Amino acid sequence: MRLILVCLLTVISVAPVFGQGVAYPNKPVRVLVPYAPGGGADVMSRPIFQKLGEVLGQPFLADNRGSAGGIIAVETVARAAPDGYTLLLGSGSTQAINPSLFTNLPYESPKDFSPITMTVKAPLVLVSNSKFPARTVMEAIAYGKANPGKINFGSSGAGSELLAMEMLQQMGGFKVQHIPFKGSGPAFTAVLAGDVDMFLVNVGVVTSALKEGRVRALGNGALLRLQSIPDVPTIDEAGLKGYEAVVWYGLLAPAGTPKAIIDRLNAETVKILKLPEMTNQFNVVGGFAAGNTSEQFADLIRREIAMWAKVVKSAGIQPQAL
Repeated sequence: MRLILVCLLTVISVAPVFGQGVAYPNKPVRVLVPYAPGGGADVMSRPIFQKLGEVLGQPFLADNRGSAGGIIAVETVARAAPDGYTLLLGSGSTQAINPSLFTNLPYESPKDFSPITMTVKAPLVLVSNSKFPARTVMEAIAYGKANPGKINFGSSGAGSELLAMEMLQQMGGFKVQHIPFKGSGPAFTAVLAGDVDMFLVNVGVVTSALKEGRVRALGNGALLRLQSIPDVPTIDEAGLKGYEAVVWYGLLAPAGTPKAIIDRLNAETVKILKLPEMTNQFNVVGGFAAGNTSEQFADLIRREIAMWAKVVKSAGIQPQAL
């Protein structure tokens, strides 16, 4: 009898059980994506969600909510039950930049979240519509100086692209007109239509259009050339030394989610990110598999909140009320 009890306790101690003895996950997991479908977040995240579903035996369903700069989606996760069934695909914009751009965010980063892991880093590429007269970054800067206020720039709203363009303007000494959209997909559509001159976007969103000549890549925001567009120079090597524009995405859960769930999601996601098929897929679309511990991810978010606060202040951007 004693031997049977010891064996039973051993099985219980190693089984992946949570809460009331129910294995996680035992139903579909919803991942809110605070961007419109078709953008860089989709390109970079859906392969991860698919693999997580295969490994954990339940589908991980992307729920795109790109309105209000993604703030509604982020708030939804912050207020969700901390049971591991509502997750967030956060980004530098939603978790580290928004706190400096808005005075009354309905969520507090990082307090309202339990970071799981960073998933992908993605350099931004400066593209233009095919009719834009400049063909390089320096030509675009020269054109902007010669035609003040004539260049317009599209973005998915307030966030990484906006501040990356602000940094480009500061370093290049020119000005553009900002046109916000509800996601990178709609912004890119406007570039294709010729309604927007320039756009900073992940190369995975525009790869086909670049090959077909429907848009032009002026420069890449990484410090190294990208495998998917090797002929496109970095903005740094084109003349703006030190310029770097890279966004990141990562998985987060509501604050208070059991550590056992966070740890399992972290372990499985990091394993997936190390798969050769996954790293190769990211390289093709201009991204880099990341993966770190939940503690490292939390530290990075705190550091970036402080960093972007300084950038916003130096740019003279006034935080706005929602």
